[in-house]
Amino acid sequence: MVQTTKLDYGINMLQLQADFHFLLVKVANNAYASYNRLIGSCMPQALTAIGKGKYLLMFKELPMLSHDDNLNVREILLENKSQFRIFPNHLLQLLVNEQTANSPGLSEASKTPELLVVKENWCQQCSDMRLQCFAINVKVNWEQDLELRVQTYTETAEFKWDKPIYKIDAEHERLVRCYQPTNGPYFVRGNRKRNRNSVEFLSLQDESSFLQSKVGIAQTVLNNLNRNEKAYLTRPVTFHKSLVEQYSRTKLNETQAIWKQIAGSQLTIYAQPDDKLSTGLADRMAIELMKSYIVKESKIQIKRMSKAQSGLNIQVIRDEREGTAKDYYEISAKDQIIQHVTVEKFGNYRNGDEEVRWKPSVTGKDKDPGRDVSIIKLIQELCIKRDLARKRLEFVEEALAIKTLAFSFYYFYFLHESPDPEVMVIKLSFTSKKEMVFSKKRYL
Repeated sequence: MVQTTKLDYGINMLQLQADFHFLLVKVANNAYASYNRLIGSCMPQALTAIGKGKYLLMFKELPMLSHDDNLNVREILLENKSQFRIFPNHLLQLLVNEQTANSPGLSEASKTPELLVVKENWCQQCSDMRLQCFAINVKVNWEQDLELRVQTYTETAEFKWDKPIYKIDAEHERLVRCYQPTNGPYFVRGNRKRNRNSVEFLSLQDESSFLQSKVGIAQTVLNNLNRNEKAYLTRPVTFHKSLVEQYSRTKLNETQAIWKQIAGSQLTIYAQPDDKLSTGLADRMAIELMKSYIVKESKIQIKRMSKAQSGLNIQVIRDEREGTAKDYYEISAKDQIIQHVTVEKFGNYRNGDEEVRWKPSVTGKDKDPGRDVSIIKLIQELCIKRDLARKRLEFVEEALAIKTLAFSFYYFYFLHESPDPEVMVIKLSFTSKKEMVFSKKRYL
């Protein structure tokens, strides 16, 4: 047997509803300043995001809230949770957000929509004299997996009502949302430097190092959760145990072997029009890849163009979710495979910078840009998209492709535009010729 990241648990809905009130808040017109003022004016026991602009708030007593045209606030009963697309992982997340990373730790009210664990030595001062810290985001996703993601936060001098602002709660080893101006320092999510912060998955050097590893943090949080919230759990939260059917200790190929998958091809890099930052990042990527010996050896032509061409393409765009630009996202066609990178994420750009300072990050003696992990991931995603467009497993070796014959894969999503509650089910299966067969059907 092996433990997985999937969680086994049961929520005591009756006890949770008996002890707490629940409000669903929908934010209209990106009016997050209104939402932040609302949360700043009340004392929820916990809250979590359940979708874009949608938050679930849990109160011991319902507060008196002033009306705001930009906020849709309604009380809900847990027995009706499914009609509001509220699922068990959201309720468990509320309980998780109340926990601390202390061992043992007490349950504490939290206005932060996730649990952000920050250890004492995870904060440092940068060369520009600003503080920077990294945190573990502890999240239960919709597949009931426990996600532990490392995120970086940088000090900012100004409090903004419409932006997520954080402070360090050293006593409880948490990073917490700040909804009103108060004493600093303030932090915003983002890494203006190219520091790569990481947390060991598991450390057995000593107890202290174990408690600062991902496994140690997860175990501490779950121990606190099961002790503090046992009244709201019909069974303790544990990691699911699965039977190991096969395993392999085969060493993986060198990561640069991905370039052999597109050997002899043309790779076009283009940017959204009339955007200096997108153009700058596209230029940098093209220049670096043209210098790569691995790329040259694979006879791959790197072309810097103004629009997508036949074959493989990388489009550099702005992240329109931040409201910085029009959405220029282009969809792949049968003869044009397009993978996208954003200035903000791939280019590590932060508001206020004059340009994108991206450059390949390669360790060791061989500084070939073709070994950059983020570039390799891009090419892998291009190969996957190419297989999907061709509906054929060319990126997969024969032995692995044969194993897929025994399986079918399904994807479910709600049809919101339908007057009746409908679900679209998409099925993917494979043939002995490595072909992909897609089918779909609607269900009431």
